[in-house]
Amino acid sequence: MLEKTLRIHAVSLPPNDMQLLRSSVALSRHQPLQLTLLDDEEARYADVILMPGDKAEQRRGLLAPWTDDAKVVWLGGPPAPVGQYLIERPVPWSNLSNVLGRLLGITPVQTGTTPPRTGKPSVLVVDDSVVTRNHLMGALVPAGFDAMEADCGEAALTLLRSHRFHCVLLDVVMPGIDGYDTCRSIKNTYVGQRQTAVVMLTSRSSPFDRIRGKFAGCDAYLTKPVELEQLRATLARFIPADLHSQGGVRSPRIRPA
Repeated sequence: MLEKTLRIHAVSLPPNDMQLLRSSVALSRHQPLQLTLLDDEEARYADVILMPGDKAEQRRGLLAPWTDDAKVVWLGGPPAPVGQYLIERPVPWSNLSNVLGRLLGITPVQTGTTPPRTGKPSVLVVDDSVVTRNHLMGALVPAGFDAMEADCGEAALTLLRSHRFHCVLLDVVMPGIDGYDTCRSIKNTYVGQRQTAVVMLTSRSSPFDRIRGKFAGCDAYLTKPVELEQLRATLARFIPADLHSQGGVRSPRIRPA
């Protein structure tokens, strides 16, 4: 299937939803249907208008004249009016691209939310810095890793509900829940993820910060800016041996640019 782009404009979404939507847009870069988020000035070019649907009496007031040429998708609330669409809460943010594609008839129905096993080492990069994410993703993907990214702890935990990772590279200081609480949730709440290694990314190197990370359950620390050779050596500790010998990536190497 050829890659397609769906232009989205969000109206009156709460800050947490907007943060998760931005993560969904970033994740869609690795999916057949890619999402693009438009600002208010570009709203008239939108293919999809996303709006909170929890209060039915506000629906008419939220609609604007330019929505006539776009598909209106409500997040939560009562059934959508004729010609409009509803995504029930909790919103499947990590799979939003596929959900919208199916809802609007753009992409074929796919069963399940977990992608097929690729035989590659899987890594989730969690950092609110675009520069850091691009730096790490640019090293991981060419080296043969099955890598995904999230820009906050909430988005990471959403992804962890439907995907399994060998390792999570986790920033400490982020908006919303910080890295320590995110790590604690991964290790204590997500039973299926307890074997997932968590490597904290931090510019802090004091013993106190390392103790906090240890109590949260993290498995290793990397100091920013992350050196690629150190990243390679750290990840090698958490890659199952069978991925090196049974049709998977053989000794993935991260090469400095």
